[in-house]
Amino acid sequence: MRLTVGEVLLFEDMPPHPDSDSPPLPVTISVSEAGYYPFHLLHYERQRTSTLILNWKPPGALTFEPVPAWAF
Repeated sequence: MRLTVGEVLLFEDMPPHPDSDSPPLPVTISVSEAGYYPFHLLHYERQRTSTLILNWKPPGALTFEPVPAWAF
């Protein structure tokens, strides 16, 4: 998996490997102003074993939750 936001590489977990029960550590980003930023996620999928869960913790939230469709 490789994650970039606004041309900045934020996370890379290569090479491909089996799914894991434990998610990677949270990736924290800060932006200078509210708005839309280019987002690119490269995800490797093994045969019939793909797992991709995108969660976020918005400002003021106590826990991570799935990113809602309106955020895209």
